[in-house]
Amino acid sequence: MEGKANNKYSNLPAGWEMKRLKDVAINCGDYGANAPALPYKAGDIRYIRITDIDDYGHLISDDKASLDETIAQNYLLKDNDILFARTGDTVGKSLLYKSSMGRSAYAGYLIRFTLDEKQILPDYFDAIAKSDIFEAFKISMKRIGAKPNINSREYGIFRFPVPLNLGEQKEIAKLFTKVDEAIASVQNSIAAAERLKKSLMQNLLTGKMKPDGTFRTPEEFYIDEKFGKVPVGWEVKRIDEISERITDVIDPTKTKEVYDYIGLEHIVPDKFIRCGKGLSNETVALKVKFEKGDLLYGKLRPYLNKVFISDISGVGSTEFIVLRNNDFTNWIYLNFQLQRFLDYTKSMTAGTQHPRASWKDIKHYLVCIPKNEIERKMIEGKLLSLEKFRFSQQELVITHEHLKRSLMQNLLTGKIRVEHFINN
Repeated sequence: MEGKANNKYSNLPAGWEMKRLKDVAINCGDYGANAPALPYKAGDIRYIRITDIDDYGHLISDDKASLDETIAQNYLLKDNDILFARTGDTVGKSLLYKSSMGRSAYAGYLIRFTLDEKQILPDYFDAIAKSDIFEAFKISMKRIGAKPNINSREYGIFRFPVPLNLGEQKEIAKLFTKVDEAIASVQNSIAAAERLKKSLMQNLLTGKMKPDGTFRTPEEFYIDEKFGKVPVGWEVKRIDEISERITDVIDPTKTKEVYDYIGLEHIVPDKFIRCGKGLSNETVALKVKFEKGDLLYGKLRPYLNKVFISDISGVGSTEFIVLRNNDFTNWIYLNFQLQRFLDYTKSMTAGTQHPRASWKDIKHYLVCIPKNEIERKMIEGKLLSLEKFRFSQQELVITHEHLKRSLMQNLLTGKIRVEHFINN
């Protein structure tokens, strides 16, 4: 099995060879800590879990957790260690750890390899681990009918092309570093927009700040016994007063009707991608029904702060809570209010094993609403403009990632030598 996925790399340039991961690593693949995460505080050892690594192999800055100091000592990461996810839908996801990420330990669903840098540069291997070469290996290791899983021994037999000259490896890695730096720059812009959005949500959605950017004076508030300070001309409502929770469920195996389906797995940052018709009938799991215009939010991490207004009717994962318009007509405003609440819920559940927000958690949540529709729309406009900017930046990240993958296909197989890029 170990050579099957790599036969097409038999015609390598002179000075290149096929190597196995176990031949260029100084360990056999170490498993991480099987211990609960703790709420993170500045100065703690960060606990890196599968959910802390994004689909592109970058460390996510949000939702940090820590690990008990005593336990962490046996799982501390060293500069240039590479981590692989070993099970589930994220199997094969990887992260090249750098000491600049701060003191960190790794969790049990991750496997660590330490590379022999006299044979292979970690940054070169990091590119290999994110390439189609590795993707082909992953596919070759799948077991029919079994939950996706790759153990340390199986990772060890992964074969890949590599130039024996470390200088050539370095130049190839440098090209990918330039692309990664461009991606990081865009991601910093996204993070800045997210911070600004959260700040504006905190001030605009409570009425502390007016849509023109000025702050209200104390005389412009009245006191609500449950909510506290409320701007004059605003009202306070519970979520269950302005929306109706929908709990209609179906068993897809007992109906011939075909539905559009939305699952948690279809959520990408700040938007969702729908599957095609019929998927809901291929699983025995119960599904919750929703209509066009209903508001959906995921109640299980990492989807706790994802809120969507559906543009279709269909069925979804029961890990969604579905809300239907009652007598409140402005879902966009409520969408932002729920994002603010769910961000708070997410911070309160940090470190728990399966954090979630239930209807019981949210139905009594108080939201502050301007009665003046013009003011409400101005607030929405400010927040929507930030979301539009963030979406455009996320599309730019995807474009850069596609460029990087194209470079990988050619440079990491020796089809195009690095000198071509150096000399042009």
